[in-house]
Parts: sequence; C-alpha cells; structure tokens
Amino acid sequence: MSPDWSPASVRLSYRLGEISMFTWVQNGFSYNRRFCGSSGGEEPHFSPANRLPPGNGPFLMRSLPVNPPLPRISVDRDWIRYVPHQYKRFYVDLRGDFEGYLKRFSSKSRSTLARKVRRYASTSGGELVWKEYRSPAELAEFYRLARELSSRTYQERLLHSGLPACVEFKEQMLDAGARGEVRAYLLFNGDQPAAYVYCPLHAGVLVYQYVGYDASCRHLSPGTVLQYVILKKLFDEGCYRIFDFTEGEGQQKAFFATDHVHCADVYFYRRNAWNLLCVRLHAAVDALTASTGRVLDSVGLKNAVRRLVRRAA
Repeated sequence: MSPDWSPASVRLSYRLGEISMFTWVQNGFSYNRRFCGSSGGEEPHFSPANRLPPGNGPFLMRSLPVNPPLPRISVDRDWIRYVPHQYKRFYVDLRGDFEGYLKRFSSKSRSTLARKVRRYASTSGGELVWKEYRSPAELAEFYRLARELSSRTYQERLLHSGLPACVEFKEQMLDAGARGEVRAYLLFNGDQPAAYVYCPLHAGVLVYQYVGYDASCRHLSPGTVLQYVILKKLFDEGCYRIFDFTEGEGQQKAFFATDHVHCADVYFYRRNAWNLLCVRLHAAVDALTASTGRVLDSVGLKNAVRRLVRRAA
C-alpha cells in the first residue's frame, strides 16, 4: 500500500437536509495528502486504474482540488466514481499582519465586527473572557468544558459532528498536545463556555475541525466573536501559514476567508449492482434535499425551517 493511503472507515451519510437518516459504512482506504491552500497538484480526470492502490476499496479522496468540476457519477468497466460534494474550501492566509487582514473588509464590515466584539464584551464587564489551550493539562480542562457545551449544541444533536465523546479521541488529543500539534479555544459567557473551536496543527496549517456554540447566546454571535479573537492571536504570533476552514461552505467561512480552492470529495467503489444502487440512492436523496431547499428558499421559509429543526434537536 502506498504511503499516500491508509486504512479507514469510508462513510456515506444519507441526510434529508440536516436530518441524518442512516450512514453506509465500509472498511476501505483514505487519501493522506493534506489540503495546503493550493489550487494545483492534482489531475481532475485521472483514471482510477492509474492512481488507486491495489485492492477492492472503497477509496476516498477528500477535499481533492478539482478544476473544472467533476461529474457526479462516472462508471467504467471496473469502478464507480462518485462525487457527492463539490465546494469552495475557504481558508485564511496568515502570512501578514492583522491590521492588513482587516483592511480586506469594507468599512461597514469592520464596524459590524467591532460592534459585535464590544457587545459581547459588555456582558463580561467590558472585557472578553476567552482562553487558548495547548498543553495536555490545558487540553484536559478544555475537553471537560467543551464536551459539556458540545452535548447541548445542534452540531452534535442534529449533525452528529460535535466534539467526540469517546476515550480514543481524548487520548489522541492529549498525545497531539504533547507534540504541540493542537490549538483549542473557548469563549466564556460569565463562567460558562459559550463557544469552542478545536484545531489540529500540521506544518503551520491549523484545521478548523470541531466547532460549536451555545444556542442561548446566539443573539451575541459567540462563534463570530471567538473566530475574530482566534485570528487576531494567530496573526499576532506570526508562526502559522494557513487557517483552513475545511470542507463545506458557510457564510462565516466565506466572510473571514482570504481565498478558497474548489474541491471535491471523491469516492471510488468497485462496480457491482449493490454499490451502484447505494450510490444512486444517495444521489437521489441529495437531489430531493436540494430541490426542497430551493422551494423553501423561493417562498422565504428556508432559514425559518432550518432554525426550527435546530431548536427541535
């Protein structure tokens, strides 16, 4: 097996909007090369026979830079190539200073950011209360506080993407902390955590892996405030290359980012009737979700329905 690949559970989640129905899980292999804020380096229409390692798969290449976009489903004699997600992968280039970074924003956006920070600080006597965690002892404290918060967030209850509760994750986090490969952050509301961000660190690239906030503080924009202070600290330290917002698009990611790369999640399954059925079913569920979202958006109900689902979760 090539060092570019490692054994992994290859998961395909079937969702209706933000509601998870079930997940198709198989033992396979994932591509190990990490996103680095570059738009080049990969051939978008390569042949599976030329690029995949030996084996039956499935094989997953996540956040593969592609240009132009790939067709959703391609089938040849041996393989099904499935591309369920294509997206702008946003990131912040940290090579510069914070003042220069802020100048990218319009005067109105800078004013809005400053107002949100002041408003949040006013709830704590005029000063933001937040903390960065690096060492194993610090990360153990972070984990205790952030896990309790994560258990109450819609990210965990609805999307199943909260800070993992398993012992294995905590042990891996502490080991990474001992090697200096983690940065974690908490923003407090009084003495209670209101938002958290957990970021593995690889070769100067911070990865926005787990994030959540207390929905009862939504009116104070805790996620935006925490993101602002994190980026200020990273720019001021001057020892990082990129803050990587990872897969998926979102208003906040697009707002804070300095650039993006068009990427795709690419799955390869051996061609057989069962795999083709599962892939086509996943594509159909995604298409239903997209069309429903467009209808709700056209009548001005999409955001209201999303908020209702998150509150219910």
